[in-house]
Amino acid sequence: MSLKEDIYLGKSLKWPISIDQFGKAETVAGREAVAQSILDLLETPELDGFFILERGSRLEEVAFEPNDNILKSLLKTFMREVLETWEKRVELLSVDFEFLPDQALVNCDIQVRIKQSNEIESLIFPFYRQLKF
Repeated sequence: MSLKEDIYLGKSLKWPISIDQFGKAETVAGREAVAQSILDLLETPELDGFFILERGSRLEEVAFEPNDNILKSLLKTFMREVLETWEKRVELLSVDFEFLPDQALVNCDIQVRIKQSNEIESLIFPFYRQLKF
């Protein structure tokens, strides 16, 4: 990764936080930092942010909805809303869904374009429709 990409895409603490062999907190940079930020945004409920209360998504509002087109539409809307508001380094291209047989888990295949480099990245976000233990 070049210095220009590192400056634009940033660097952040690795999650979950871990310590390297020299006693420093481990960090991630570049595309890995962007992917980690996207997952953090989607997993954090709205009004539950650490420093900024409004930071987060509304995905928990549809946790107990039935598997239908309305759920797909709401998931896409809420994902687009949170990424356009809080993740300025990417543009959301598409979201596809895979409903698993147990019906409690929906895998969301999210494709984004990194604005700085025009690279297309894909990540899977597991959306649980019921409480997981």
